[in-house]
Amino acid sequence: MIEVEPLSGGITADTRKLTVWNTHGFSRHLVLRSYATPASLRYAEDWLSRESNALTMLSGSGVPTPELVGVDPGAEHCEYPSLLMTHLPGSVVLTDEGVDERVRLLARQLVQIHAVNAGTSPREFQASTTADTVVVPARADTKIWAAAQDLLRGPVPTYEGRFLHRDFQPGNVLFDVSQNSAPRDHRSNRLGGYLAGSNGPRRGALFDQSRSAAWPPMGFAGVSPVGWWTFGEAA
Repeated sequence: MIEVEPLSGGITADTRKLTVWNTHGFSRHLVLRSYATPASLRYAEDWLSRESNALTMLSGSGVPTPELVGVDPGAEHCEYPSLLMTHLPGSVVLTDEGVDERVRLLARQLVQIHAVNAGTSPREFQASTTADTVVVPARADTKIWAAAQDLLRGPVPTYEGRFLHRDFQPGNVLFDVSQNSAPRDHRSNRLGGYLAGSNGPRRGALFDQSRSAAWPPMGFAGVSPVGWWTFGEAA
């Protein structure tokens, strides 16, 4: 190993870019993701197992994905639970310049992700919250939120299982100099309805907006499958 570079962007894991020499005398870039905080250690084994399965499944799918090099979910060989993968070029871009083109790229890539034949590998969909645990924003329209909570108490709509990234949003996509994009952080993947997978970009687009009375539950669409997926994933 000839260089270690901390990578920014993650809030639950320590991520480092490693430059190593291989046996043929050429350098190679890898990424090491480790969970070291008490809060993340509680979920590290599950997160790393899910991410390693997703990287294996997405290999050769057409979705730009790092190659899994190794994983140690139980910290049997590493100081902390860790995953090692190849490095993808690019960086997170959150500026206004070029946003229209990036949105089109995100939309096309979301179609690619949902087209992946996931079989039964990911876990079945679970809503991000429940009707009784969702936190209603201050000054929110209580009637709208009450209707959404009633909807969430009902059964999950029938759906054709699609591979869902579950956190596909601008902060989790790398763009290179040619404006090619690659999603990262696959630990939250599930099987679910494709409408749920479209909520990540919408959350990212609204991330900096105030959750005020003018902000209903992310385009809540009433008593319908669209409404269930919208609220069940976004709240």
